[in-house]
Amino acid sequence: MASPPTVPEQAPAPSDVVMSEGQVKLNQGPLNYRTEAGALALNTDVPDEPIATLSYVAYFKSVDKTAKPENRPITFIYNGGPGSSSVWLHMGGLGPKRVVTSTPDKPVLPPYPVIDNAYSLLDVSDLVFIDAPGTGFG
Repeated sequence: MASPPTVPEQAPAPSDVVMSEGQVKLNQGPLNYRTEAGALALNTDVPDEPIATLSYVAYFKSVDKTAKPENRPITFIYNGGPGSSSVWLHMGGLGPKRVVTSTPDKPVLPPYPVIDNAYSLLDVSDLVFIDAPGTGFG
């Protein structure tokens, strides 16, 4: 029988949450958003000793005071793995920013530029990117 996964030493504590604000230029114009990143403990039968953590990055559209945030949809996004985080979906397609990678005919070494993602889903849904245990910060 396989032993349960262990929590990596560099994993963030489940209580640590980092928040910030940003803006992205979409086809419809600028969109302000707030970001939250953190980790959730799994199997907490023994206090302060989770067998694994899930890390996440969430984006929430900043709304005016007349809007009802409880009516806004949320899309949960995760990679099918194994062993891969949601970074390719996050920075490659659906998040408010994206990495510009080289084309196959003209390879360029990193670092790659990060630009606004005009095609992000953030204008129609809040986004939560989930990393499986052992990937990302999990």
